[in-house]
Amino acid sequence: NTCKEDGQWHGDLPYCTKVECLTPHIKQNAHFQEQSVYLFQDEVEYFCNPGYYPMFLYKIECSKNATWTEHLPLNCTKVNCGEPIAIPDGTFTGTGFTFQSIIQYMCKDGFQLIGNSTQTCGDNGHWIGDVPVCVRVTCPVPPMIMHGSFIERKTYEFEDTVLYLCN
Repeated sequence: NTCKEDGQWHGDLPYCTKVECLTPHIKQNAHFQEQSVYLFQDEVEYFCNPGYYPMFLYKIECSKNATWTEHLPLNCTKVNCGEPIAIPDGTFTGTGFTFQSIIQYMCKDGFQLIGNSTQTCGDNGHWIGDVPVCVRVTCPVPPMIMHGSFIERKTYEFEDTVLYLCN
């Protein structure tokens, strides 16, 4: 704008607009609510994806020089379900106890697994699936033989033997 001899200002008036920042970068294992435009002093809050948890609340702000201010790096850590429940007469194997890890239960020799053999670490930090049980393998009463017998018992379990006697 220029002051002219008529004592008036002439020319187009300038105008001011807020600084605009580019869309923030996506962080590993995290997301944010996207907007169409990010202006000076706008804040963006990141949230950890399901199965991950933040060490702290994480926000960035659009600064006057059109960059994002970051005070600390975002660290979304996998949820840990802790060690699974041990079962009597059985064991479990797996590669870890964090989100999406799978463990498999097995019984010792002479025991049979009742229930689901696997559990998965869920996004809430709890194992998904009921804990199975190991029960001793049992056999029905042995077959009778012609002209012979055996000493009967109440139960017949894994590796029990029966001695047949001829009449």
